[in-house]
Amino acid sequence: MLTSHRLLFFDMALSGRPSLPLVAVLPRQALASSRFKSALKATFLISIDGDPRPLKMEFPFPGRRDARKLADALLR
Repeated sequence: MLTSHRLLFFDMALSGRPSLPLVAVLPRQALASSRFKSALKATFLISIDGDPRPLKMEFPFPGRRDARKLADALLR
């Protein structure tokens, strides 16, 4: 879930909805997306300021639109 200040990561319930506990919190101003690709699944990288390794995000076919929205929101 992306807020105006943070990117929140939750466990995924069997229903496909986020569930507690909160797994990770990243400050939005420290993030940038790149290398968006969409086919059967959408993938892109999130760079985190100060960390040399990007975080790879993967979304299955039904979530491709959400993936594009998230990647676009994190473009710098």
